[in-house]
Amino acid sequence: MKKLFSLKVFIGILAFIPLTVFTQTDTVNTLEEVVVTGTKTSRLITKSPEMVQVITRSQINELKPSSTGEILEYFFGINVEGGTGSGLPNREIISMNGMPANYSLILIDGNRLLSEHIHTGQNINLISPESIERIEVLKGASSSQYGSDAMGGVINIITRKASEKPEAFLALKSGSYNTYSSSIGIATPINDKLKIAAFANWEQSDGYPITKPAHRVDQLGYVYQTFLANSEYRFSEKSVLNSSIFFSENRMAIREVPSYGRLTLPFFEYKRKISNNLDASIKFKYSDW
Repeated sequence: MKKLFSLKVFIGILAFIPLTVFTQTDTVNTLEEVVVTGTKTSRLITKSPEMVQVITRSQINELKPSSTGEILEYFFGINVEGGTGSGLPNREIISMNGMPANYSLILIDGNRLLSEHIHTGQNINLISPESIERIEVLKGASSSQYGSDAMGGVINIITRKASEKPEAFLALKSGSYNTYSSSIGIATPINDKLKIAAFANWEQSDGYPITKPAHRVDQLGYVYQTFLANSEYRFSEKSVLNSSIFFSENRMAIREVPSYGRLTLPFFEYKRKISNNLDASIKFKYSDW
């Protein structure tokens, strides 16, 4: 009797397994289409041969980050490093795939973000979280497209652009060590041809109260400000002019001597659609640190 009962239980389990497998494989998940641009050509993320991760504006709003470096801490395979050094204390750099930070390339709308420290990577905190539309992370060796400084990977920060409806925001923050920050932005269409967006950020702090080295004690206070503006002018359905400028300035004391740093990144691009399968573009980029 016991053997017969065990046989019935075993048969019942076998009969249930196919039903379970069918129920799981019958589920279909539809994902929102995402176009990535960090691959140097705009394409659907599902058609990109590289390993790409994307964090969107809505996800950034849910995180409520205090800095852009804090956003990137949520990506797998990325290490966010901060420190004082001899530069801006509010400085965070990115290392990817176990490689040093100077092998991780940071882009703003596809344009290289220069580093004030040639051997230590680019300061990701120069860009305020409020001005970001999405972040694309390309893992793996992208040096074939961007050069040897992208062997660890590429992070492309896409800034917010104007849509069909006007948008504006104001953010005020405060923290430890007399740290205060404010951000303001607006994105709006001017007419049926022109759209503009502009963002400004300002922050000051007394810095960390460290005890070593001696020449850095009470020398970690800083003030920095950034400004970002972009525009889109559409001549026709087939031709458009995109332009942007990113400006950052920081000030702090090193060995009791005021030190200044300024970064300027202007960009212009004219695009024209020749046919359904052919586009032509002319770009101008300039970087000055």
